[in-house]
Amino acid sequence: MAPIPPIRSERPGGAVALLDNRETDDMPKMKTKRGARKRLKRTASGKLMRAGGWKQHKLEGKSPKRRRRLRAKKLIDRADQARLQVLVPYL
Repeated sequence: MAPIPPIRSERPGGAVALLDNRETDDMPKMKTKRGARKRLKRTASGKLMRAGGWKQHKLEGKSPKRRRRLRAKKLIDRADQARLQVLVPYL
């Protein structure tokens, strides 16, 4: 794809300025919520994954099978999907 040529702009006093192409882009960019970025991952199909709970302490009382299952990532519920995608627009 060929780059877009710079835009010429007339300034007071007859001076001509070349505007950089970046100034014509849509701004401002959306910011990612940093806490959400650290906690969420996106799947290949675009859904959001999260870590599960119940794996921080009191692990002696949980069976090894249960602890292995708790390691797995979980999908974000459909009801929360749109709300959380706003937090991580570029993830």
